[in-house]
Amino acid sequence: MKDKADTKQPRKVSGKLILVFIILGISLLYVIFFPMSRIPQVDLPDRVCVLDDSLSLTFRDQLDQEVTDLVFEDNICVLSFYSADCIEEACPSVMKQLSRIQTEYIGDQEVKIISIALGQGDSLSRRQAFAKRFDAIPEKWYFLRGDLAEVKKLYFEQLSMPWYEEHSKVPMYHSDSIVLLDHLGGVRGFYDGTDAKSIDRLMADIILVQKWRKVKKKDASRNRED
Repeated sequence: MKDKADTKQPRKVSGKLILVFIILGISLLYVIFFPMSRIPQVDLPDRVCVLDDSLSLTFRDQLDQEVTDLVFEDNICVLSFYSADCIEEACPSVMKQLSRIQTEYIGDQEVKIISIALGQGDSLSRRQAFAKRFDAIPEKWYFLRGDLAEVKKLYFEQLSMPWYEEHSKVPMYHSDSIVLLDHLGGVRGFYDGTDAKSIDRLMADIILVQKWRKVKKKDASRNRED
């Protein structure tokens, strides 16, 4: 006769294991039938302001091509300012963080990086040197020069960034902040361009802006159908 200890008893399925499978099944169905784009609530940074429609800007980029303020329309823009003759550590540090953003969103056509020169030391050769140094892709990462009075309106009046003037009315110092604009020109936040963790947060906020945009598009489509 076989020992009772040797007799194999059928395993009982744990109630907890069944519960786990039920939860996983419900989660899978939720993901399939209720995608993120349908969720109306998106935890985005509040809009600080919306760029003034009267703002009219014309730039020259690193290819010496004309670029207008239309580049801000229907794109998610990462906006920064730099001194053309910047030799301190801050400018290269900011550019390195912008390069990270370009790498992260290299295949995403709606995300643009815009670096605008401040001061009178800018030239086509300097814009090209910056672009080459940080492997800027044309029409993805723009190095721009514009009329100083109009750039000041954007920098100082629209974005409320610090502008220190002397007799030449050229900014003595500039902010290392990077600005995130949504596709409607709304300012979503300011980030420290020298701090990698702050830029990590910026890139996370880009994802939120993209989700918010999808929600808005879906709402607009529903309104047209109604």
